[in-house]
Parts: sequence; structure tokens; C-alpha cells
Amino acid sequence: MSAWVVLLLIVASRHYGIYVVPGPDRADAWNILGALAILALSTLIVVREHQEKSGMAQVNMLVLAVLAFHEIPVIASSIAWMVEPWEVPEGMGQLSAWAGLDLARIGALVVMLALAHIVGRKTAPANSDR
Repeated sequence: MSAWVVLLLIVASRHYGIYVVPGPDRADAWNILGALAILALSTLIVVREHQEKSGMAQVNMLVLAVLAFHEIPVIASSIAWMVEPWEVPEGMGQLSAWAGLDLARIGALVVMLALAHIVGRKTAPANSDR
């Protein structure tokens, strides 16, 4: 199957999949489908680059792990909210209120650490038999 067909299916599912969910839960369905789309597309990139042996396996897996660290809790909290909503204080995100932590700061720290690792990593020498 062409990568473009897969992309169109993922995007269509994200944009139009919300209509199978009742009106009040559509925002959470949007969050779930958006997170699934991000994970699907990033996984496709990792698989494709692995098949091409791009030499970026460690970086690809790190980026995929960071995305999963962010998107899986979004999916979980959106499902939990649809089952039984909780109070979300003004200025706090739904996921942070559910967890009882300021997850935006933790997420930003994880992203910055991943970026520092990616930028600071040493590349393999051009002539590896030295």
C-alpha cells in the first residue's frame, strides 16, 4: 500500500472519526484520534528509515519514545474523561488535573533532554577502521 494512501487514511480517520462519537465527547475523541495519528505516522517513519538503514535508529527510537510519552497519557486521560469526568481547575490541563501534576513542565523537560541528547551525540567517523 502506498505511503500516501496510509497518510490519507490516518488523516481521514483523525478528522472524520469524531462523528461516530456523541457530541459531548467529540473533543476527547479528537484528542484520542490525533494522538493515535501522531503515533501511527511517527511509527511509520521509524519503520521506513529502519528498512532503509538510515543510521538514525537510536535517534528515531528516542523521538518515538518521547512522542509516546506524551501521546499515550493523552489517550488514557481522554478515555477516562469520557467515562467519568473530573474537576479541572482554571488554567490547568485536563491531563495534569487527572494526574495531579504539572505535566506540561515535565513534558517540556523530557523534550529538552531528548533534544540535548540528539544534538550532543557523536556521529560515527567516516572511516570506521581507524
